[in-house]
Amino acid sequence: IFWNFDDIVVDIELVRRVADGLQGKSEILPYNIVRSMLDTGREAQIVLDERLKGIKESDNIEVGSEVDLWLEEAGTNVHGVVKGIGHRFASLHSLELCPTVTYELEGKEKTETFNDYDSFLAVWKKGKFVVEHQKELWADAHQHGVRPG
Repeated sequence: IFWNFDDIVVDIELVRRVADGLQGKSEILPYNIVRSMLDTGREAQIVLDERLKGIKESDNIEVGSEVDLWLEEAGTNVHGVVKGIGHRFASLHSLELCPTVTYELEGKEKTETFNDYDSFLAVWKKGKFVVEHQKELWADAHQHGVRPG
């Protein structure tokens, strides 16, 4: 922090973190700019927290949630776990959630990150439907005397 007492100006040297997690170049910015960035960051965190709370309440989706997904390209259903929920801000009050799910397919662990929450929702809802339909068919078969083997 550099103080200039003649003009009562505060400049702060900061280093931004770049996309790959490394540090970028340091730069010196006036306090009012840094303060604005911090305030915007707090607002953005509130928006993100509200959206995450909303999907937990409405869909019961959060990190660690178990989900069934329909994989169209494989023509099968898989059981997976939500490992993370990334996000992209379009504006301060508009963001897109991008869930990451791990599952096993053909003996191999796979990870899929969805580009948006709606595409995840479609695959998840179809997966839920398939599982529920399979359970109904198994119950019906069991009632009619069909046994495994």
